[in-house]
Amino acid sequence: MQMKPLLLFLSALGCLSMASCGGNNEEDVKVKLSFGTMIGLEDKVSVTSHLKWIKKSELNKLVSAEDDFVLLLHGSADTCTCYTDWHENVLVPYIKRTKLLVYAIDLTEFESDGEYMGLKRIQGSETLAIFERGKVRYQHSTDNESEGFVTKASDFAAWMDQRCTRPKIFYVDKDILDGFYAGNSPFTIYFGRDLCPDCSYLRYGILRDYLENNDVVDKNLFYIDFDAYRPTRGAEDYDEKMVVYNELKAEYGLAWSEDNPAGYGTGAFPSIFYVNPDGASHNGDIIEAAGVFFNETIDEKNGVISNSYFSKERYDEASSSYMTYLKDANLAKPYFDGEVAPEGENRHDRLLGFTKPIFTALMDYCVKA
Repeated sequence: MQMKPLLLFLSALGCLSMASCGGNNEEDVKVKLSFGTMIGLEDKVSVTSHLKWIKKSELNKLVSAEDDFVLLLHGSADTCTCYTDWHENVLVPYIKRTKLLVYAIDLTEFESDGEYMGLKRIQGSETLAIFERGKVRYQHSTDNESEGFVTKASDFAAWMDQRCTRPKIFYVDKDILDGFYAGNSPFTIYFGRDLCPDCSYLRYGILRDYLENNDVVDKNLFYIDFDAYRPTRGAEDYDEKMVVYNELKAEYGLAWSEDNPAGYGTGAFPSIFYVNPDGASHNGDIIEAAGVFFNETIDEKNGVISNSYFSKERYDEASSSYMTYLKDANLAKPYFDGEVAPEGENRHDRLLGFTKPIFTALMDYCVKA
């Protein structure tokens, strides 16, 4: 009996089956990047430009938060042409075209092998890593200076595009944001603070889920980190700068006033506004839809949810203006009205069941308006 041809055929069939199911092709899985950046894209290219340089403690926070992000492990001298040519002619053009947010950390930040989190470290070369849920999913080094990844922008772009999606919401600063308020194109602005627990819960929970599962490309979704404008507690001029900070919140409509009913108190985070600009205003009627999330309190005695932006009183007043998205969504409960929060490990989890449908209705309005 001639079994060899049959065995070869079955072996080939098995390999084909594995390939068709993605059995060994890890590149078939793209890391879904959510956050990109528009900050610094117009800056002149220099050896450290177009990268967000961080320390090891900041990297640890990204890992602990199980974030999806791109990191450059910098191991060569800034004067080395092998680095400067790759950075200027390959990496930066891709960053500018895709608005990619690339964190960068120097090799000297690490003191032992155990601190590298699975990163390849090659003295005199760079390693570009794509993290998925806080772990290295893909990485590639520049030690082979003749490789297309190092020498050709097109090869580098192909490698990246095969392994990660383009970001969907973009960091902006005040100057960039003011440019959109001065324009005539509608946009969505997420006012948050990178150090705010409520914002982190939103960002790594229902916001990330929404961005991953919905087509929001080219929908003008922006994020501004208000920690950049918040004074450091304990600073000598803290009180004086807090006055300016609160004025800034009022300027963008975060704070409530008779002329700006979409605001909440003196301003709270995270806030999400859909803005239809008039070329001049920063608040008021240009805010077509608004929401402030996870700022509720839960009574420790009876578990009742209170002090919510989404109160029945506000809904009754705003269901025909900046809360039309809730009315149109036909939610079973578009506001909080004496609900008791279910048991849970923390306040955020207990609020999630009430908050997610409201948040989804707002985001649907923002991307479909």
